Amino acid sequence: MASSDKKSKNLCKFIGEKEIAHGNWLALKEITYSDPNGKERKWESVSRVVNQKMSQQAVAVIAILKCTLKFDCIILVRQYRPPLQTCTIEFPAGLVDVNESPSEAAIRELKEETGFTGILKHKSPVVGLDPGASNNVVTLVTVEIDGDDPHNQSPKPKLEPTEFIETKIVQLCNLLLQLNEFAEDGDIIDSRVYSYAIALEQTKKKGAIV
Repeated sequence: MASSDKKSKNLCKFIGEKEIAHGNWLALKEITYSDPNGKERKWESVSRVVNQKMSQQAVAVIAILKCTLKFDCIILVRQYRPPLQTCTIEFPAGLVDVNESPSEAAIRELKEETGFTGILKHKSPVVGLDPGASNNVVTLVTVEIDGDDPHNQSPKPKLEPTEFIETKIVQLCNLLLQLNEFAEDGDIIDSRVYSYAIALEQTKKKGAIV
């Protein structure tokens, strides 16, 4: 009980926010909050500009491709990201539509970006993307792809005219090595993908099976 009381006394409190700038896709806001000592403070934050069809929440897909007599692979995507001025290696991802669940969005985004179809295996709680700079949140959804299914033999993405996405199929056993090679070639690896690769490598060293 004592630790719970101490925690409650140290909570910061949200007071309000105002919009400073508004673009086509992003808005800059100034947040007012009080720190644990009761002192009022300011913070700047970026948020997505959404419409009636699109929510604030995003989904990222950890898609594992399984084929008979072959090593398990992970499906990644490579695309140019203007803020970084280079290409990135990421999980297939996108925004969740209004009246759509994260699981439904994951299956849809995987199909649209890579052409693969799969089965939902796990869904994370909502987690933060970059909490020091934005209110963006994401749900991580693990999907298993049956590589022996004829529908997944020659997958064809259904990209928007403004999307230029390249599918990367990487063996799980060589994921960290391959990501390092991508980085050496000038691509920036999404932190979620690299964290997954590190965790996978550590698990392998302990003799466990993922």
